[in-house]
Amino acid sequence: PEEHLEMTGPRSAVARRDYDSTHLTVAEDEELTVLEQVGDYLLCRTARGVQGWVRASCVHELEEER
Repeated sequence: PEEHLEMTGPRSAVARRDYDSTHLTVAEDEELTVLEQVGDYLLCRTARGVQGWVRASCVHELEEER
């Protein structure tokens, strides 16, 4: 993501922070903890502790139980 890069030339950049582009495979109805949002992607963690990026359009917020 552009937010993580500082362009130093037309085709070169320096990373502003650590970044791992691993995409996370998730199952329907699997609960995730959202750690960060960058553009259209969410950095999530599963209950098993696996972390990666998921498209925000594939995730919905849980309704609170009353």
